[in-house]
Amino acid sequence: MTLSNRSCTASIAALGFFFLTAPALGQPDEPKKPVGVYLHVDIEYMLKKAHHEHDDQATQDAFIKKRLSKLLNSSAIAGVAVGLHWSTLDHVLPSVDLAAESTCPSCMWNDLDDVFEVVNAMPDKTVQLIITPGFDAPPWLKQRLAPCDDLFTKNSSGVGPDCGSVQFIDFNEQQRSDQWPQPGLYTLPLPWNTDYQNAWWQFLGALNRHVKDQPSLVAIAIAGPVAGSDEMILPTTLNGLDPKNGVHSKTQVGGKPADKAWTMLIDNYNRDTQHKPYPDNSNQIFVDQWTTTIAKYESLFSGLTIFLGPDSGHDYPTFRLTGPAPATKTLYGVECGLLSGQLLTSCAAKVQVIEAFLAAKGPNQKATEVGGMTAASEPEFGNIGVAGVKLLTARYDGLRETGQLIGGAQFDHAVSNLRDHEGCPSSDRTCQHTPMTVETAAVAVLKEFFHHTTVGQNYGDAPADNLNETMYYLDVPQGDIEYMEQNGCTSNTTGVLSLYQQLATANYYLKFMAGQHPPIFELLDICQPIKPPPIKPPPVQKQ
Repeated sequence: MTLSNRSCTASIAALGFFFLTAPALGQPDEPKKPVGVYLHVDIEYMLKKAHHEHDDQATQDAFIKKRLSKLLNSSAIAGVAVGLHWSTLDHVLPSVDLAAESTCPSCMWNDLDDVFEVVNAMPDKTVQLIITPGFDAPPWLKQRLAPCDDLFTKNSSGVGPDCGSVQFIDFNEQQRSDQWPQPGLYTLPLPWNTDYQNAWWQFLGALNRHVKDQPSLVAIAIAGPVAGSDEMILPTTLNGLDPKNGVHSKTQVGGKPADKAWTMLIDNYNRDTQHKPYPDNSNQIFVDQWTTTIAKYESLFSGLTIFLGPDSGHDYPTFRLTGPAPATKTLYGVECGLLSGQLLTSCAAKVQVIEAFLAAKGPNQKATEVGGMTAASEPEFGNIGVAGVKLLTARYDGLRETGQLIGGAQFDHAVSNLRDHEGCPSSDRTCQHTPMTVETAAVAVLKEFFHHTTVGQNYGDAPADNLNETMYYLDVPQGDIEYMEQNGCTSNTTGVLSLYQQLATANYYLKFMAGQHPPIFELLDICQPIKPPPIKPPPVQKQ
């Protein structure tokens, strides 16, 4: 396999068009898949933004349905990727046995039901679910878990091996995480704690029974051994709110660096001799929890796409190790090839989880996605990320022998909020030498998203860059859909398509790569319907 290099400089030319031979349509009994551009919305954020978070349930329901109906009222949008905290849906102490996978009489499904009511009434719109445990576990569960925090003080003798939670601060997903037991405190259930696992399995069983007959549901994120999102990101010593300026993750109590805290927590867990011991300088304990979680999702859900968010090769503990964990598969060398030193320890663990995901058997379609894509994302293989997601969509000799995955990504921030530098192609994200507009920022991010895919030439790829990789879906923040909604076909940048036109075009190409044969009028400039010039597709490369 030849891996080509390319420039990260964003093209601001209007997009060209060409026609490709699409793959065959899926069979009726295949699992459902997310395809196209999705509105990514966090229901809690939506309510807070509109100052409805303290309203009664009926008012909230009415607002959610009205707002979603408006945001989804565009042919450029394929559906909604809805984010919800576990604590929002399951915030009342249940009276049932945590070890039993029964119904959830205490669950409040209103927000979820509002979404399905809106989407089911819209032809061809679909739903992805992203429900986060970890820091977003319900308070009733956190109250049941014995805290481990005294491990990091002089009172450590009273902490048992079955302790189940720890308080972290300054971690890089802090702003989106639940605070408990009071503002400014963030309590994380330990991924291996039995009570935490049983409660999560019970909730997932109830969730499956509640949504399994929803015709618009196509995908759900795999989560469990997580922190502040569905992605494989933990509080670690090398990350934090601002690691470049020395703000790294640490414990709330005792102020231990996060990696040191994980070492102490694993050592404490090993005091219980009823389970196999884990090395305290290894991520194997997290890998095993992910392997169990993947199998659980395959057993609970059927006929959907289940997706894994490995993110980049960073954000797992490194334990000050300077070399990689043992790896026997070629996939490790390709996925982690751009990293060195301590970061190889983190990347190796994530590749182990990806391999477990590839090997898992079940009735669902598998997908990987990256949740923090920007124009500065590494475009080539070697640090997982968006390039690694695309790598897993095509079959390469020596890399894997299992069935094909599909790929997706989320914008890290809204391109319409220029302060977040989502469209900045430089790693420092200042764009001092590349002034951005909303439209040029979108071009830059979509260039990264479509690089190496079969339609990449429309976004600046050279013919040699068009590998047999595909992407199926793209999640776009609410702010960008609101900007698109307000500006329509109006572009504030001469010679560059409007955000609406860019997303509509991306939606078309995603459908095309998925083999849905969208009608050609969807590809036309819907603001000025001029037939695009026919351009021959690049030759299909042999693998």
